[in-house]
Amino acid sequence: MNKLTILLVLAFITLSIAQNTPLPVISGFSFGAPTELVHVDLNALTLSNITVGIPDSISIYQVINSTNPDYLYLFYNRQEKMSIDYFFGKYYYANNSLVRHESLALERLHLFEYFQPFNFYDYQTNQVSMSGWNGSCITIVTYDIASEQVFYLYTPYTTWNKSAPIGGIGVDAYEVITFFYNGELPEGNGSIIITNTQSQQSTVYVIENFEQFTIYNSPYNWPFSIGEDRFLCVIDYGGPGGNVYLYQIFLSDYQTAQLKLLYTFGNAFVGGQPLMWTEDKKNIIFIGSENRQNDVLVFVVYNLETNLADTVFIPNSLNISISQFNAWYNV
Repeated sequence: MNKLTILLVLAFITLSIAQNTPLPVISGFSFGAPTELVHVDLNALTLSNITVGIPDSISIYQVINSTNPDYLYLFYNRQEKMSIDYFFGKYYYANNSLVRHESLALERLHLFEYFQPFNFYDYQTNQVSMSGWNGSCITIVTYDIASEQVFYLYTPYTTWNKSAPIGGIGVDAYEVITFFYNGELPEGNGSIIITNTQSQQSTVYVIENFEQFTIYNSPYNWPFSIGEDRFLCVIDYGGPGGNVYLYQIFLSDYQTAQLKLLYTFGNAFVGGQPLMWTEDKKNIIFIGSENRQNDVLVFVVYNLETNLADTVFIPNSLNISISQFNAWYNV
């Protein structure tokens, strides 16, 4: 057997293993009343759901830990009248109940506008952070779970037309990455802020070649990180359908950011959380419906190591509204 034959055999074996690797099983919580928990098996092409026994005033934001066989550890809020309170709690499978564990008091942020990020919780520091608009500047709020203290970082940056920014946990400990339309630049050019909540230092990076996206056709753009890489999820409402673009972010020494397009999820996004990533940090899963109709749900599993994608279509036998689900996690 010559060298070329060996290489071809190895390539065939590798391809066969990749094709036989089971796809993830995922679940997600809906928001609104009543709260549902849906399970999606991307291998068996099946859906199942239950109604979760929690008050209608509660919205689940993120599943922080799904490894315990008895419960899920959640970050959620409760909105009653004019107050919004944030909590950590445990959802127990056995009795379908949510038990409050810790609370996060935002006593100084009565006027705090923000879009829900993909990830609030920093596993490296045991802290929760979010970026928002306090009426005059972009503000980072951090809750230290161990000390039960809330810290506020007021940046010098303003947003275009007072639009709310979107933040997420960055690659390094204490790092928060925020996308916003820059109020200091013409037409509010898209920009990235990298903030260290420990040193309270922030650096802004202007995104190059981002002119096709504006606050009018792409108001929701989520920055997030997986492992050592930073990403930006851009939703374009200006085209014929809800297209979702996945970019990798590269920061330069000249306070500019370059974007590399990795994948386009076309004509499928209908609202809710557009993507999630698996616990092993190997796959990003896009979530939507075929041709933006409710009859068939579509999930694309994009592998970050191979840059290959598997597309799965599942008939919506439960007639669930996929746009109402925003707290997805990997089972």
